[in-house]
Amino acid sequence: MIFQAVLLLVIFAVLVAGLIRARRQHRSVVLTVCWGFVWTLAAVLVWKPEITSRVAGWVGIGRGSDLVFYIAIISLTAIVLSLLVWVDSLDERMTKLIQQLAIDDYERTKTTSSGRDHHPDV
Repeated sequence: MIFQAVLLLVIFAVLVAGLIRARRQHRSVVLTVCWGFVWTLAAVLVWKPEITSRVAGWVGIGRGSDLVFYIAIISLTAIVLSLLVWVDSLDERMTKLIQQLAIDDYERTKTTSSGRDHHPDV
């Protein structure tokens, strides 16, 4: 019971902090509502853990905590994979941008140097 109370306080604090941050940073309403739903669901499941046991029974898993663990592993794996794709995309965009900046710099110094065909730093 003490653990539930402490965890509910933590969840409430995270929810309030998230709402304040979303308001300050002008985040999307849809994203804010989704995160609010996730933290509210977490609070409900902490307050009434028998809900997870019932749902686990419906899907053929023995205990509710096992169901929560499986869902967490699947969700975290999906998040990590999507972040890896995002980072890879950023890496490609950054490489193209740096290449274009280098080409532009070379062209600019080539035309501004008095008759020299090479970069002044080379």
